Amino acid sequence: MRSIRRHLLRWLIGALSLGAIAFALTLYAVALNAMNEEFDEQLKQVALTVLTHYDRKGGRTPPQKSDLEEVAFVTQVWSLDGELLFASVPNTGIPSARDEGFQTVAGRDGMWRVYTDRSANYLTQAAQPIEARRELAADLALKMLVCSLLAVPLLGWLLVYALRRGLQPLTETSNAVEQRSAASLEPIATQALPQELQPLVNSVNALMAKLSSALAAQRQFTADAAHELRTPLTALRLQVQLLLLATDDGTRQEAALDIRHGLDRATHLVEQLLNLSRVDPDALPAPREAVDLVELVKSTVAQFSVQADARRIDLGADIAMAAATSCNVIGDAEQLRVLLNNLIDNALRYTPSGGTVDVRLQPGDEVGSVRLEVADSGPGIAAGERQRVFDRFYRAHVSQRDDGAAGGSGLGLAIVKAIADRHGAQIELLDGISLPGASSPGLTVRVTLRLAAV
Repeated sequence: MRSIRRHLLRWLIGALSLGAIAFALTLYAVALNAMNEEFDEQLKQVALTVLTHYDRKGGRTPPQKSDLEEVAFVTQVWSLDGELLFASVPNTGIPSARDEGFQTVAGRDGMWRVYTDRSANYLTQAAQPIEARRELAADLALKMLVCSLLAVPLLGWLLVYALRRGLQPLTETSNAVEQRSAASLEPIATQALPQELQPLVNSVNALMAKLSSALAAQRQFTADAAHELRTPLTALRLQVQLLLLATDDGTRQEAALDIRHGLDRATHLVEQLLNLSRVDPDALPAPREAVDLVELVKSTVAQFSVQADARRIDLGADIAMAAATSCNVIGDAEQLRVLLNNLIDNALRYTPSGGTVDVRLQPGDEVGSVRLEVADSGPGIAAGERQRVFDRFYRAHVSQRDDGAAGGSGLGLAIVKAIADRHGAQIELLDGISLPGASSPGLTVRVTLRLAAV
């Protein structure tokens, strides 16, 4: 498996090595030129010193320091008693030294670096002006600075090239991500990627898979919602036309009643769609708070009691066992209310007049759990359909109430399942309440939730 770290390191080391070699060769050429100039000057000074010594023996006047362009070094010979016997350049003011070795002394025109050697009869000195050394160092430093500045563009170009080659996999991956769109969310291939990029690309692929699934679900939801809304809206249009064409009060009253039923169904369907969008798995996280199921059951049953009385259905709540102990769960109170509303509403919709709907709170089979059940004496759901009724817009075969009104939208149990999943609850469909003489076993929806830790 390739590593972008090793790949980049190899290119950077190669670029720096190549730059270092080029810089070293340049410095070698500059230093060699400087040393050649310095050594040539020293040869010139040696020749001048020998010539001066020879001319003094011949009686000629030695040259003055001012006659020389540069003085690389000066030689002097002293007697042991301090008499100056010879100087390659006179009037330098370099004093005699009694000790052998290197010294820095003051002359007439500045500081000198002097080496003294002693023999049986003479003291020999070789001196060099400090200023000459400084000038040589400054000249060499200037040349090295120029070489360094000239090498910077080359080294920079090499580093840019190395970084471009080393980071090429990152650029290719970035281009691959940029090419993705809502219409093209196929995963990015990871086989040839460096190991440092694979975790990132795997996360991007996982995100695109979730996004693709969410977009597909949204498109399906939109298509299903449009299809479901088309029917009640078409019915409303026909009912309004009938109302407009009605010629007597009875016909108008009947058409108005049909319009009201149609509006109720459309309103219920829209509310269900909104509830379903709020509990979608990709929706925002729900707030987590302690919810008292006993109070939730009491308030919800009271809310539906008028509707139950109007249809002569016995709606009751069995919470005695749960009320004796704490019955709090952690979740979203509003979503749990929507869950219970849908269960009771479904039960009332399909339970015939004179039937029974019971809401129960009982301890769960496992320690620390509670069962919320809504049982009815309605037609029930066949065992083969009990898993499919959790699908969106799926309606069981029993879709008419005993009064002939239209059944539900096919979203109630889908919403219940989505809310249960968001709360980590289990949901089951069981037989319900079987009244004497009834031909069906009814239906019980059981939701098992975890109790909040005390």
